[in-house]
Amino acid sequence: MRLWQYIDELVGQAVRRELTPVWSRNLHGFLVILGLVGLTGASIRPDSAVVCLIFPLLLISFFEDVKVGLLLCPLFVAVYSGTHVEALDVGLFFALCIFSVAISGVTSHKYRQVFLHSRQCASRLSMARVVQQTMEPPPRVTLGPLRVHTRMEVCHDLGGDFVGVARLSDGGALVLIGDVQGKGPQSALTAAYVEGIFQHCGAVGIEQPQEILEHLHNLLAGKGAGRFVTALCLRSCPQGRNFQMANAGHPLPIVFGRKPRTEGLSGLVLGLEGMLGIVNSSFEVSEDERILLVSDGCYDEESVTPGLANFLRSPTLGMSEILGWLDDKADREHPDDRTVVLIEPSGSQGSI
Repeated sequence: MRLWQYIDELVGQAVRRELTPVWSRNLHGFLVILGLVGLTGASIRPDSAVVCLIFPLLLISFFEDVKVGLLLCPLFVAVYSGTHVEALDVGLFFALCIFSVAISGVTSHKYRQVFLHSRQCASRLSMARVVQQTMEPPPRVTLGPLRVHTRMEVCHDLGGDFVGVARLSDGGALVLIGDVQGKGPQSALTAAYVEGIFQHCGAVGIEQPQEILEHLHNLLAGKGAGRFVTALCLRSCPQGRNFQMANAGHPLPIVFGRKPRTEGLSGLVLGLEGMLGIVNSSFEVSEDERILLVSDGCYDEESVTPGLANFLRSPTLGMSEILGWLDDKADREHPDDRTVVLIEPSGSQGSI
């Protein structure tokens, strides 16, 4: 299998004109030798002339150039005509030579075009991923009395998850997490669009979770497939103990430290035209409690399961341990984007 893969890669490089000078000379010499062998075989075994001549012509036209194949056609026809065949057969053989050169040339050209297109698409996806990464928040950021840890993993080149964090003028913090329906470039563009709207909300003074989600919904509604978005927005007070929350179809936040629990209600997703039922709710956390936000690619249960509750009882859990536990529970057969946000007091020591 490895030998076949190596040969396949070598053939691809030859057709794409990407061989090193040494391998290019080797291929050129091999094709010349193959052509001479074909000419010799045709002269020794006239009954095998068609195979001995057409096969080298196919390879030469495929790897070298169609012009080279066309220049060799008269020579091969002359050799074939010397095998005492009728004029009609010579004509058919000439037509077969031209057809073989054309087929090889078209195949080689299409192969190169497909490769170039694939490489351009890969380059654009890579650039889009870089742009998407620049819009992601830092892995760790301190916002007043809170510290926010973020980890985002995409299962393909581009992801539909998004996270936004912002410091408020009163010293509080604003955190947005969400997921766009579907995968691929369209979802990634929508996620970037939502992140841009979130940043704009802060610039124009829209700082209440309910108002932010309503603003997102109004801009997303009626945009069609791929624009349905789950989103959860949290706003902390300046002391970092009281939180206001608005949720639109996203997994509930998990508060842990004493007895793990979920907070709030889920609600309807954003982007459903004519439907909106977002309300603000609030909750409090104690000094030794933290908040865990995840995307549905990590954990989509309606409440805290006993297994997760037992795991979250440890007061020294860090982001790496949480990611490890969630990774063990992930669906291997249906991978999805995974986003985890951990919100804790800025003086905490257990979240590296």
